Amino acid sequence: MAVNFEDYRLTYNGNGSTDLFPYKWPASSDASFSITKVNTDGTTVSVTSNYTANGIGDDDENNWTILYPTTGTKLQTGEKLIITPDESLLQEVDFSQQGNNNPVVFGQALDKLTIIAQQLTEKVERAITVEQGVDTTPEALLESLQEAEANAAASATAADASADAAQAIADTLATGLTTPAVQASSSAGLAIKNNGGTTVATFGSGGGTATSMTSLALTTPLPLSSGGFGYASQPRFKATRGTSSQTITTATATKLQYNSETWDIGGIYDNATNYRFTVPSGFGGLWAIFGQVNFASLGDCDMELYALINGTTKISRAFYSYKQVFLSPPDKTIELPYNEVSLAAGDYVELWIYQNSGASATVAVDAYRGFFGARFLGAVS
Repeated sequence: MAVNFEDYRLTYNGNGSTDLFPYKWPASSDASFSITKVNTDGTTVSVTSNYTANGIGDDDENNWTILYPTTGTKLQTGEKLIITPDESLLQEVDFSQQGNNNPVVFGQALDKLTIIAQQLTEKVERAITVEQGVDTTPEALLESLQEAEANAAASATAADASADAAQAIADTLATGLTTPAVQASSSAGLAIKNNGGTTVATFGSGGGTATSMTSLALTTPLPLSSGGFGYASQPRFKATRGTSSQTITTATATKLQYNSETWDIGGIYDNATNYRFTVPSGFGGLWAIFGQVNFASLGDCDMELYALINGTTKISRAFYSYKQVFLSPPDKTIELPYNEVSLAAGDYVELWIYQNSGASATVAVDAYRGFFGARFLGAVS
């Protein structure tokens, strides 16, 4: 019979119920097939048993089927079955001179040759080929591709390891690394230390994978001023006179009682009892101090506004001679000059005011022109 088809690679999708799969060429035996099962994960299995070829030697194409499997679970959804011809590369017909040469035998021999040509074509289509005139072999080309794939996989693994190490550092810093310093040397590689001098992360010489990482329970990350992480968690506060006014007796130094917190990161300001901020543990270093007071009522006077450390030392002062006749309306506000001060853990700072108008003065309830605040800047270099 004629071989008038080119479907030499047949692919069937499983559905959990089908077990008969047609083939389209006159096969000479059960071994005339190459059958491959493709699993749902893309891996393949060569099927060499547990199947039956129906229609061998039968001219009726309707009987040409592969029964798979003969026992066990049928091909499932997501699985595939690939069937191709796999005839032996032998000429098994012996023609004798002046013999009785049956045309059917000639046809079968030619059919087999055609099928062999198709099965070779199917394999060639899956093979690596090179252009004519190219001075390389498919084997060398395949070796180069495999080497490139291995290098790409190694690079991806190294990139993942570097990303994991970087993420570990970022996570540690984000939980609060106290003013760390980065130190590098040719022998030790890279070390990250906190402001107490303790190494919290080290890297191999030349910048390798992190060899140690200490789990820290700290309270602040690198300050923004030094290019670090997590400005939002730096200790700082700002307070105002948010409820009721405060009376300032004449000729008497009086602590300003700013009782409403605009923010207080780290809980460093006492807005109910002592009206002071205290430097928390681990945050000795440079602090910015700022303050201002606005009076609701005030007579002509001289004023002094100052910040006081630990109740004894003035660290920032402002003087102002207030004369109502010179201003219309009179400005009853005095501002502390911006100052950066070195403070130790446990130091506390308060804001004080003095006026000598001869009568009591009243501090206004004003969140915009009356305030006291401080912000941690970092370690003193």
